[in-house]
Amino acid sequence: MYYLFSCRELALAKRFQEVIYQQYHYQIDIRQQDDYFHLYLINDSPESLDNTQQLVAEFMQNPDAAKFNQAEWQSANTVSFAQIYRPFIQGSIGLNWQHLFSSKFTFLITLVCIVIYGTTWLNSEIIFDTFHFPELPAQSSDIWRYLSHTLVHLSIPHLVFNLLWWWIFAGLIERLQGIHRIVLIYLVAGVASGFAQYFASGIGFFGLSGVVYAVLGYVWIESRFNQQKIFDVPIGFSWFLIIGIVSGFFSPLIGLSMGNSAHIAGLCTGCVLAGVDIWWNRSKSQ
Repeated sequence: MYYLFSCRELALAKRFQEVIYQQYHYQIDIRQQDDYFHLYLINDSPESLDNTQQLVAEFMQNPDAAKFNQAEWQSANTVSFAQIYRPFIQGSIGLNWQHLFSSKFTFLITLVCIVIYGTTWLNSEIIFDTFHFPELPAQSSDIWRYLSHTLVHLSIPHLVFNLLWWWIFAGLIERLQGIHRIVLIYLVAGVASGFAQYFASGIGFFGLSGVVYAVLGYVWIESRFNQQKIFDVPIGFSWFLIIGIVSGFFSPLIGLSMGNSAHIAGLCTGCVLAGVDIWWNRSKSQ
């Protein structure tokens, strides 16, 4: 067994694994340790080493080159919807703690939301006054307020529902595409959904749901239009998003208040970011 290289993104490791198999039928073993995926050549004969090392050099220089992407498309190598939750489970019992905490930014936001919700039991008025979206123009210089509203939740169901989807899908994006991608989605969607809801209802809104819809929209567009097929979700996933948005318009009839403007803005933001990402990767590979 011969060590080749390491990378932070599982999708890149699997892409190189497929390229080597299609071209030479060599076996590549991928092993995860901490935040890195380490690649090893199993059949390390002198000829296989020479061939593989040459491809390693080309791949490290430009992993998005057309010939590498083409091999991945032909393999139909995807992350299935069932695999979204499987990495968190070890065998038939027990949690895979390494995977649970491997998505550092996803875990950080989850932890902060839980801690802040706990503090609202001590003094909710201070939390709400400190973290709400800025009341423009008087509080426009309070920079933290453009994102802090995403970290506050008003009830346990509100907290659990948002963090469940955030933990699963944001963690999936972070593991497969890197921490920079999920941080970008959080920042852009947090601000965009905040502005949308502010102009619709004022400052009286809190929660991560706008960002959650951005994450869901990002995964949906990537699964439909990215030829690399990093994500693979069921066809009915789009109906789940549509039903969620439509139900927000009727929620006041049953006594529920939902920030539907934030949901719509978040969903659109996630879709646009995914579209830009797909276009950028295609332009680089040409």
